Amino acid sequence: MPGMIQIPIMAGVVLCKEMRIDLSAVEVSLVGVFTSRRFRSFPTPREKITVYSVLADGIGEGTLEVRLVEVASDRVINRYKRWFVFPDRDLVVTLEVCFRKCSFQSPGRHRVEIRFDDQIASEWTFEVMKA
Repeated sequence: MPGMIQIPIMAGVVLCKEMRIDLSAVEVSLVGVFTSRRFRSFPTPREKITVYSVLADGIGEGTLEVRLVEVASDRVINRYKRWFVFPDRDLVVTLEVCFRKCSFQSPGRHRVEIRFDDQIASEWTFEVMKA
């Protein structure tokens, strides 16, 4: 049963290879940021893709789902789903979702969807191309 959640304000979606945290410097770095990807062959080798976003003004708890979707077929190629709690409305929360074995079957447009209780909070489209 879905919880009661107010969809947060999202400060964009960033795609990258990984997020690194430097505890001594108290810094977060996004490594390998991209807006499109090129591959020599399809289906592509499996690779890690990280989805990063900053969330604000969320209230309550509910189901968080992040999807990677092939736009032409509307096929979900990767999915991450979990229960999510906003501890405090005034707290800014970072979201990092790592798809460890992502493979693209063909070139074309792909979309990242971030959903709360099945409502789209944010989406980002990116191109997968042949090199």
